[in-house]
Amino acid sequence: MKLKTLKDLNLCEIYCKQGERCINKVLKQEAIKWVNEVDGRKWNADEWIREFFNITEEELK
Repeated sequence: MKLKTLKDLNLCEIYCKQGERCINKVLKQEAIKWVNEVDGRKWNADEWIREFFNITEEELK
């Protein structure tokens, strides 16, 4: 399944106390935070993927 937006993410049916989907809300908040942190920095694909998924050097071995 190819995702174009966070709205396409319907894989997890996790709900908050208010009844809305937590996973989409959390992902959107994290994405906004991450975009604000890296705004203005030059990234190559390798750095972007490692940072986004929080991948360590040990995990790559």
